Amino acid sequence: MKRGKREGKRIVIRPDFKSQIKMPGTAGLINLAEEKHLRPTPAQKRKGIKPKNLAAQYIMNRRMKVSMENTGTFFVYLCNALVGGILRRSEVPLFPDNHEKSWSCYGFSPDIVVEGDLRNTYIEVKGTAGSVGKANFSHCQYLRYSQAFLEDKGSEVLAAIFKYGGRKAMRMYVCKSKDTHKCDNRCLVKKLSTSTRSLLIIPHNLLTFLLMLSPSEERDHRSSAHYRFLNYKTSYGTYFTLLHKHHENIDQAIDEILKFAKSKSLGLGDFNADDFYLHDLGAKQHDAPRVYCRNRRIGNALGKELKPFVVTEYRTSNNQEWKSYFRDNFEGFVKGMGMWKDYQRRLERDAERAEAKKAKAELTDGIPI
Repeated sequence: MKRGKREGKRIVIRPDFKSQIKMPGTAGLINLAEEKHLRPTPAQKRKGIKPKNLAAQYIMNRRMKVSMENTGTFFVYLCNALVGGILRRSEVPLFPDNHEKSWSCYGFSPDIVVEGDLRNTYIEVKGTAGSVGKANFSHCQYLRYSQAFLEDKGSEVLAAIFKYGGRKAMRMYVCKSKDTHKCDNRCLVKKLSTSTRSLLIIPHNLLTFLLMLSPSEERDHRSSAHYRFLNYKTSYGTYFTLLHKHHENIDQAIDEILKFAKSKSLGLGDFNADDFYLHDLGAKQHDAPRVYCRNRRIGNALGKELKPFVVTEYRTSNNQEWKSYFRDNFEGFVKGMGMWKDYQRRLERDAERAEAKKAKAELTDGIPI
């Protein structure tokens, strides 16, 4: 799908949202509790919690999950409207089978691909709430983007990080107009459109630098069809704030990021800042153009005034030099970020898939099945 459609002087996005789940009435909650075998514990009974209360919480959890997925979709479509390219929201193989490649790029699913004659750009889009102030990158996700970065010789990788909301948590899954309309995501669009504050775009070398200075944490993904647990890098919102604030003095931004990381007992290990080719960075900042979603202007609402959100874009002038250095020192970077075990597991899974594919081909003797 292409970027947002221009309607006159406006750019309009139409995100492909999942339908929000409606909260049933009392009878529906009671039936749901019976269906899902929801029973309060003795401690919950003493607090007056009934099966219908557990059913309501079950629905709210499902609503929360849908709103989180739709929030991510909103920002992917918004980024696409700003930078162009093609939306790729499902796993589509970007590279043909090539036995000379060290990796096979299974599972690579970039949010946006900007194709060019000499350079393909792969973009990962993140939305981070002001109340949280952090952005999460899974180890596997970073490794997949790095794989594409190395295999596609003319490519570049960008991370696009949106910030929305303030210090107070926004309950995106709560519909304030539930009595006047069905839960069709209108409230979500209103909240996101009036609370989008900024967009930070950073290249692969700066992303690697920030992730090296970010802690890892393991998260439970037992509901996933493929993984039980996943490791994430949690990058501090302070890093993003400093990059916005000091875009005209990048050295100052880097120095303050290193100082903040040191206060968190985080460092670059065997590397130093010069190894990330940060001296080749350039930055520019501007207000976003007029973009709308469902006839709502997207911007940073301050009182009754709606201002455009700020876009700060970093690019490196020597992408190929960084790529060459990153390739030569790949093992050191991956180990320094604590991703080595995930990388090894990925290689093992790729080898298993390749072996299974080979066995299937031999079994069918080249006959399509």
